[in-house]
Amino acid sequence: MLSSRSFDNSGRIYNVTRVINADASFNLQAYQGYSPLFLSLPFAMCYGLSFATVASTLTHTFLYYRKQIYIQARRSLSGAAPPSGAW
Repeated sequence: MLSSRSFDNSGRIYNVTRVINADASFNLQAYQGYSPLFLSLPFAMCYGLSFATVASTLTHTFLYYRKQIYIQARRSLSGAAPPSGAW
């Protein structure tokens, strides 16, 4: 229950080599014949929270610093020199 591993439908550790081709591409037919991927609850929550953290960081940055980002981007694209005393 508290594992960082992934499992198949019989509770064994998931054998990834059974669902990939020799060139490391995904083989859908082999996946459907083998098993869907099962994750433990803590692992799935940690994975989901990691994505939520990235999304919230980008959202926060946009909401609170969009004006400064816009000004710097315009300045950078126009090739204008930074004002004296900046940085």
